Amino acid sequence: MQEKFGHILVVEDDPQLQSQISEILQFEGYTISVASNGFEGVKKAFSLQPDLILSDISMPDCNGFEFLEQLQSNQKTSVIPFLFLTANSDLDSIKTGKSLGADDYLLKPFDQEELLLSVKNRLNKSLRTKTIAKKEASQQLEQVRYTVSAAMPHEFRTPLSSILGISELLRDRAKQYKPSKVSEYSEMIFDAGKRLERLLENYVLYTNLAFEFDSNTISVEPKGIWDVTESIEFEIDEVIENLSKQYDRTNDVATSITDKSVAVSSTVFRKIVTEILDNAFKFSEEGDIIRLETAETKEHIVVTITDKGCGMTKDELGKLGAFVQHNRDLMEQQGSGLGFTIASMLAQKNGCRIEVTSEKNSFCEVIIYFPKVDEE
Repeated sequence: MQEKFGHILVVEDDPQLQSQISEILQFEGYTISVASNGFEGVKKAFSLQPDLILSDISMPDCNGFEFLEQLQSNQKTSVIPFLFLTANSDLDSIKTGKSLGADDYLLKPFDQEELLLSVKNRLNKSLRTKTIAKKEASQQLEQVRYTVSAAMPHEFRTPLSSILGISELLRDRAKQYKPSKVSEYSEMIFDAGKRLERLLENYVLYTNLAFEFDSNTISVEPKGIWDVTESIEFEIDEVIENLSKQYDRTNDVATSITDKSVAVSSTVFRKIVTEILDNAFKFSEEGDIIRLETAETKEHIVVTITDKGCGMTKDELGKLGAFVQHNRDLMEQQGSGLGFTIASMLAQKNGCRIEVTSEKNSFCEVIIYFPKVDEE
């Protein structure tokens, strides 16, 4: 029989019902995996990434609601369509499932036709959603590629012009300058070189990440022993020190940090925080205080960065992405606009989440959710 689109995970503690559902769906050409409880279901959902999950509600140890909650707490599994199988037609139970993110209910006892129709409808809707999302992503990436080709020459030219111009002055007039002036010009060349270095690094990093997204190979990185930032306070302090010096704004950042560990590498943590904080400096005025605060939830360590700069409209928020610098002609900031896109891509790849709220000419607040270290 021809295989259909759809890898389905059936989570059911009744062996007979689990077997019946699996046989019906396998006969129709679907790929089937099974689990007997919520704990086993979570492990298989993470490892297999099925196209649909059918789950009972009343199960020992970890019931269907708890199972769904664990799936919804992770970006990788929260998008998997979820169908509850239940003998309970109580409205409160149905509302609970819906509020947790369940897509639909199938009431027991159900016949073969009802099961197949529900599965078909849910998979077809999921396939249409994925197709539209992939098309929109490809269009956005193509637009970014076009913008990159137009923007990069200018972005490279800005720091390169500084390097060439100042070094030419030193070459021709070095003997006329006092040592302090030579030192000042040398520092300017160094700063311009560092800007160019960062731009090149960001461009290479972005193209690598964009390839993964475009080819649909992006996935949450598996965590190893080294994928932990032991002290977020240390990393944040280093980032603030570097950026404050770069922008000559040593007193413009107010912090409230509780030192914790997070389940991403220090390289990834520092890069995400650097790009978001750099934008806060870039789009606010000298003397305006930037606030960086940390908090803790059940699943995450939360870093919030708020500036009182130019802010963004709802339309500008919707267009956040690579090389999209709002009101660039007015603001005249350095930088390619890659920072936020790189931070967002790294966040998705490493199981983090970024939320942005802003008001034009008032504020911009970026909230970054980093996964906590498993203490077990």
